[in-house]
Amino acid sequence: MSLSAQPGVSGLVFWLACLAVSGCAGTQSKADSGSTIHVATAVESSTAAQAHVALRMAMYSDRRPTAATRKVGDIRATVVNMHQSELVLDQDISSVVTAAIGNALAARGFQVSSATDGARTGDADVFQVSGSVRTFALDIGGRDLLAIAVETTLREGGGKVLWSGVVSEAGDRYAGVSGNTKDSIARYLASALKTVAEKTSVQVSDAARGARPDLFAQTLPTRNVVPGVEVIVPTAVSVPPPPRGRTDDAPALGRLSVTTTPPRAKVYLGDVYWGLSPLDLDLAPDIYSLRVTLDGYKPAREKVSVRRAVTTELEITLER
Repeated sequence: MSLSAQPGVSGLVFWLACLAVSGCAGTQSKADSGSTIHVATAVESSTAAQAHVALRMAMYSDRRPTAATRKVGDIRATVVNMHQSELVLDQDISSVVTAAIGNALAARGFQVSSATDGARTGDADVFQVSGSVRTFALDIGGRDLLAIAVETTLREGGGKVLWSGVVSEAGDRYAGVSGNTKDSIARYLASALKTVAEKTSVQVSDAARGARPDLFAQTLPTRNVVPGVEVIVPTAVSVPPPPRGRTDDAPALGRLSVTTTPPRAKVYLGDVYWGLSPLDLDLAPDIYSLRVTLDGYKPAREKVSVRRAVTTELEITLER
């Protein structure tokens, strides 16, 4: 695991502990060193770094079907200096992901420490991050197929969830006429993991700043739509005030109820992702452009009118 001094990191001991907990992941025999892949996790400091806000981070759990191993894929094509049929990391996947996201958060100015460390400030001023690795795979073949998906949850000091979501990165590439090498595979994995870590740090930073702006040195615009991010628990969304001149006590909002066949499709209003179907949204009265997507199905688009104090039901059947 590559560790570098990052501004705002108060828990480098934690990252070293990650190695120890993962079964001496950082120490490998000479016989093993040539057959495993090392993924670098260092991240350069961001120009958007904030004040050093305390953040405790738990080790990410490995929820992959192959969680008991360090295997990330199969090798079905020639790789220079590698002769095995499986692609295996030299560290536990949970340690690699935890370090990468921790470094990305530190680069954004958080003072990262282990979730087991004693509080350095009042509990209310310390954020908590935990998560799990859903997918971490790279298959080497005629085309290299990559997929990473990491779930992260941010809580305030009292335990309330401020944001939760899954950040994914997927792709494929042709290794070219020169073919794959051990180093090129390691760089490909490291680049994808860096993208996941940085997108995660953006979401966590936005949610933390929105909940406690007083802890941060400056206010930056939030990014509500980030490709590759599936929001499970969104940050609070401000609701437009009721129209001027109203004197009645009727609700200012209307409700949009969206169901899809099959369910768990992604629902967008304009370019903003709101969640997975079935979904109930309380919205200001207006006409909205709605888009629904689901892997393996054609996107569906509808325009829908939301009226004050009325529930508008929308049922969409997706086509392959």
